[in-house]
Amino acid sequence: MKPEQIIALVFCLIFFNCSGNKNKSNDEDLPNIVLIIGDDHGYPYFGFMGSDFVSTPNMDSLSNSGVLFTNGYVPDNHCRPSLQSLITGTLPINYAEKLKKIKLDEMKKKSFLEMSMQEQKSWQDNFKYHSMKYMQTLPGLLIEKGYASFQTGKWWEYHYEYGGFTDGMTSGWVRE
Repeated sequence: MKPEQIIALVFCLIFFNCSGNKNKSNDEDLPNIVLIIGDDHGYPYFGFMGSDFVSTPNMDSLSNSGVLFTNGYVPDNHCRPSLQSLITGTLPINYAEKLKKIKLDEMKKKSFLEMSMQEQKSWQDNFKYHSMKYMQTLPGLLIEKGYASFQTGKWWEYHYEYGGFTDGMTSGWVRE
């Protein structure tokens, strides 16, 4: 993966307050949060990053009205582990260990034990594709504060709800 692709994966995290539209939670004003994660979007592909050949007026407006973080670190050079890290706050090196523990805990539950042997095997074979729904995620934490969230674009975690989003575009796919 090229350096600009790595930077682009976390290319902008923009926090901004809109004076006319505030959420209330525990009597505190919460800012609107826009988190845009772009895969394969290099930093020179946006006007606000200095592009002379690409016009991005909406993105420019977002970046000018908030805080723009122009440097990022991606803990893995592949998109899925990096996305999992960003959404769960778990480093790729720890993600597999955490999933192993979650899987073992889930297999001890009554709902798993009541499955037929064939259903148990299928569940185990497909666990890694559905595993994020068992983890705490950033969108899930934001929902607890009264936020709504939307997933769109490339999402390897089968369904937007598995990432804790309230709405989304990805609602399943065939593994093959």
